[in-house]
Amino acid sequence: MPDVFQTLAEFSIGLAGFAAIVVAISRRRQSHIYLSRIMITNALVPGMLVLLPPVAAEIGIEGTMIWRVTSGATLVAIVIMSGIVMSRVAAGESHGLNRPLHVGSWIVGYCVFGLNVSNVIGIPWEPNAGLVVLSAWLILVLAAIQFVFILFTLGSEESDLV
Repeated sequence: MPDVFQTLAEFSIGLAGFAAIVVAISRRRQSHIYLSRIMITNALVPGMLVLLPPVAAEIGIEGTMIWRVTSGATLVAIVIMSGIVMSRVAAGESHGLNRPLHVGSWIVGYCVFGLNVSNVIGIPWEPNAGLVVLSAWLILVLAAIQFVFILFTLGSEESDLV
């Protein structure tokens, strides 16, 4: 397995942990709680998903089936995460957060969804590790953008933020 999986997992866990600490030590508004939950989830999910290929290899799954299984698991995670977000938005819990941030989140979500569907069905490319890595990287980029957004909005509202 490529070392990039371990690197992405480490980055994912580190970002989620650091974000959780920053959010915990600051006074939060409802909108920050909502966004921080999504951001920490976006940071943790790719970390867990990139650990699937080594596990799949250990239980005897071989060849391109490893990438199909990993992409299938990613698709299930995206559907569940999207369902949770949609139910929260429908319930009015998004608290008027930055609309471009929401639009960007959905664009990344659709890109990741498309990459993983492509990897599962093997069209237009053979299933491969590159699409799994690219999907995880895109979700982590989204989590990092959300993290920076929280830092800047917290910093502009609270003078005692550490």
